[in-house]
Amino acid sequence: IWTVTDANGNTATAAQTVTVSDNENPTITAPEDIEMDADDNSCFAANVDLGVPETSDNCAVASVSNDAPTKFPVGTTIVTYTVTDIHGNSATATQQVVVHASIYNHTEVSACDTYTWSYNSEVYTESGNYTVNGPTSCSFEVLDLTITTTTYNTTDDIGCNSYTWSYN
Repeated sequence: IWTVTDANGNTATAAQTVTVSDNENPTITAPEDIEMDADDNSCFAANVDLGVPETSDNCAVASVSNDAPTKFPVGTTIVTYTVTDIHGNSATATQQVVVHASIYNHTEVSACDTYTWSYNSEVYTESGNYTVNGPTSCSFEVLDLTITTTTYNTTDDIGCNSYTWSYN
């Protein structure tokens, strides 16, 4: 309340309302993006440690939340974090969680001339890295294969069971 008095002692009063508003949104920085393999023999990653977002506000932060699932499926999931201050202002930030299909089995083999992979009964004649679907829809089998080709000529047998043939 304001009161004014003039030189003759007359007074007048008036009320004034002062409203202070918080129009400034809080700030938020999401944790770093994450890449990981799916849990063994499954199509998801569970118990993922997402980290903690950094938040601040000119008054005070009331809450921080995210929409992360309890299990992350194979592929990319965007997690949205929301911070809300004590006056209802809010801001968001996102984090990417990338889950790769799990490798069910990784086999390294060296063979002579050909190799029959017991997993799929295929016969391979060339060295290489071969991948086929695993027992679940989001897993796979990997074969790293080295083929040594046996060669013959009149003096040497060079290959997997090498020996030198001497002619007398």
